[in-house]
Amino acid sequence: MFEWITQPQAWIALGTLTALEIVLGIDNIIFIYLAMAFSVFVEMLNLRMRRGRWETPPVRLRQRIAPRRPSPLPPRMRMIDGD
Repeated sequence: MFEWITQPQAWIALGTLTALEIVLGIDNIIFIYLAMAFSVFVEMLNLRMRRGRWETPPVRLRQRIAPRRPSPLPPRMRMIDGD
């Protein structure tokens, strides 16, 4: 039942699996923390834009195709650029 204890191949396999679990487990933790840090960074940018502390106006990525229509939302709930 415990013959594998005396076999070096079994110890090598166990060590390899243990090392892979540690490396891949740490990799997942780092990925999660990087994703959280990126989301915090994006939220900080959003807050900065809402407060008007940005020195330059935001970049318009496209021109408006349709004419402007009045928004059904109250003024406080509209987007930054007035859409």
